[in-house]
Parts: sequence; C-alpha cells; structure tokens
Amino acid sequence: MIKQLDAKWEKYQELQKRSEKYNTWQEKLETSQTMFQNVQDLYDECYYRRLLWRSLDEWQKLKAGYDNTRFAEINDKEISKQCDKYGKISG
Repeated sequence: MIKQLDAKWEKYQELQKRSEKYNTWQEKLETSQTMFQNVQDLYDECYYRRLLWRSLDEWQKLKAGYDNTRFAEINDKEISKQCDKYGKISG
C-alpha cells in the first residue's frame, strides 16, 4: 500500500509542477490563472493517506522494538512522546 501511495504522491508532484508552470505562463500572458482543483484533490487524498500508512508502519516497528526490550530498560518518556505523536496523526 505504501508503494502505491508513494507512486501517487510522485504523480501529484509532477502535476503540481505542471500546474505551476501553466499558471506562470498565464501570468505572463496576462490571463486569468486556472484553478487546478483536481491537483488539490489529489493532494488531499494522497497526503493524509500516505501519512497515515507510513505512521502505522513506523508505529508497528516501534512496538516490535518495545516488545523486545527488557522492562527495566524501557524509556517511558520516549514511549509517551511517540504515543502523543501518533495519536495526533490518527486523531
């Protein structure tokens, strides 16, 4: 899933650059600039999904590391910090 979202993100970046180029041309030609709503929609769709899936993957790796750590070696402040970070992303 992450690879698919990364591919869509790359496509978004290409489209964003192209839309900026078109708007630059329109500005030079003194015409009204086009609002590329489909590019913005692609951003909205890809950015947050990609963030969520990447965060889930990172969280699973962190959890696996915590599961394999001795109890006496656990850094509770670091775990709390990570929980807050990922809680904000999913909330």
